Amino acid sequence: SGERGGGGCEAVVVVDATWLTPALVRPLSLGADLVVHASTKYLGGHSDLVGGAVIAAKAKAPKWGDSETAEAQTGSGGGDEEGGAATAAGLALFAKVRQVQCAAGAVQSPLDAWLTLRGMRSLGARMRVHGSNALSVARYLASHPKVKAVHYPGLEDHPGHDTMAKQITRSALSGAPPGSRPVASGPGAGGLAPGGFGGMLSMELVGGRAAAVAVAANLRVFTRATSLGGTESLVEHRRSADGAGTGGGDGRKMVRVILFSCAGPSNNERIEPISLMMDGWMDGWMD
Repeated sequence: SGERGGGGCEAVVVVDATWLTPALVRPLSLGADLVVHASTKYLGGHSDLVGGAVIAAKAKAPKWGDSETAEAQTGSGGGDEEGGAATAAGLALFAKVRQVQCAAGAVQSPLDAWLTLRGMRSLGARMRVHGSNALSVARYLASHPKVKAVHYPGLEDHPGHDTMAKQITRSALSGAPPGSRPVASGPGAGGLAPGGFGGMLSMELVGGRAAAVAVAANLRVFTRATSLGGTESLVEHRRSADGAGTGGGDGRKMVRVILFSCAGPSNNERIEPISLMMDGWMDGWMD
């Protein structure tokens, strides 16, 4: 809260928490004004609904035309997280979101709303499995000689590891009440659950674009598809999906990235097909 921009300008902090969900991070308690979720993904958790939510920092029932409203929803879900207080600029933006919802009819169908609530009942348990599998896959890939880089904040050498470890909440993973103190960094430090860093990771291969496309096309347990948050383990070559004219940064680097969404009941089920690809078929491809 307060002035967060230069020159007396009050910045509005909006956080997309779709990948981590409230099971792992509570942005409003960290000072954000608004949080957005694609409930289509982890909140629903079964790849069978379309929805989204906007959550503001103060709990107050929304009223039409009330510029001070601080809680609303668009699509599905809605409500406030513990802690935090929206800035005036944040409340003004929130009021615009609410007006668009009321005027344009951004309201979810009853069935999709029910499916979202159904999915959220198992959110904590599912996020533990997603994160545990992702960490196992990331560690395997990081040790492979034909992987140039692995991008996953659960790895201790990731530049964002310490920051993320401080921001993660253990409340939904360990049974502690909402608003519990964040967990310290490091394996097992402070009781950090193995699923604490989410289920999304990417890697860069030594063989560049050709190797990345080949691996994405030939994995078997990982389905090649653009989505995340369901019970399936997915893989894609993101640059191929988006096209050459999209995204920022170094395009030469982006073409080497494979994105994994790690789901399923067993770490070994995720690692074995990757191991077979990387150590077997990929040997002939990259040599």
